[in-house]
Amino acid sequence: MRGTVSVVDPGTPVQSQAGLNTAADAQFAADKAEGEAAYASAQVPSFTGGAPGSRTYLVHAGLTTADRHVAIHDMLPDQLNLVSGDVVRYDIQFNVIHTVSFTAGPGIRSPFGVDTCKGYVPLNAPPPPFPPCTEFENGPTGNPGPEIIADPGSRASGTGLNMHQGANSGVLLGADYGPFYGNFGASSWSVAAAQPGNYAYQCTIHDWMTGTLQVSGD
Repeated sequence: MRGTVSVVDPGTPVQSQAGLNTAADAQFAADKAEGEAAYASAQVPSFTGGAPGSRTYLVHAGLTTADRHVAIHDMLPDQLNLVSGDVVRYDIQFNVIHTVSFTAGPGIRSPFGVDTCKGYVPLNAPPPPFPPCTEFENGPTGNPGPEIIADPGSRASGTGLNMHQGANSGVLLGADYGPFYGNFGASSWSVAAAQPGNYAYQCTIHDWMTGTLQVSGD
């Protein structure tokens, strides 16, 4: 969200409120049309590869228009029919943080938690008892609390989907976060369609962002 304010001499003509309203209405109409076009285009399934079972499909985990005036927080497309062997690559919105978390297997967990000797411990409500090896630090009030980290994910990119283990990307940063966080995270993550089934997933940071993969085959 950016803008410019110019301070001019008292005798320089300035915009009227009516003129500003007209310009704002025109910009809104243009941005709305651009956002709707981007949304409609992203809803059409796209893939590379040949026959079913050898394709790589693209899903946008959030989408921002080129001029950055419109940000769409949705999984696009939100439903795909796949054959075992297909791959789904999730491209992360370049200026937003998201996760891709499947409900199968262990299910959904908090995107933020604590790093302990026993691995990542999600911050559920209420928080679970933390292992003795948990690192604590003083908070702003002087009271010690566990050091909070982002979910590192449960399975590596390219993992095959199955109902027992599910899959969780962990917190993924868009490309715009690179200058601040270096190589932390990734701007894309993928899963391979393996065991047939109906796989629901969501972003654990924006829980209205949901999708489904329907996998068929042997």
